[in-house]
Amino acid sequence: MATFLWRSTGEPSGVLGAYADVPDNVFFVEAVGWMAENEMTTGTSTTTFSPEDPFNQPPDDHVRLAAGEHRQRLGPGGGFARDRNVLGH
Repeated sequence: MATFLWRSTGEPSGVLGAYADVPDNVFFVEAVGWMAENEMTTGTSTTTFSPEDPFNQPPDDHVRLAAGEHRQRLGPGGGFARDRNVLGH
């Protein structure tokens, strides 16, 4: 979900190393860093994101609410890129 939201907003830069368990060489590192930087996720602790854990409803709800608030801060269009091909392939 992090990568989908990140790509749908034009792949803004994100911090590397936001969480100890998200290595700099994984495809979703910038997405997770961007979400952390914009307070869309708090991870599973202050130092971990737990990307291998099953995705469950409460974090999903929090991410959707935070993403909606982020789009409101961006103004009209919500920051979504014109190209709706968010998978990039």
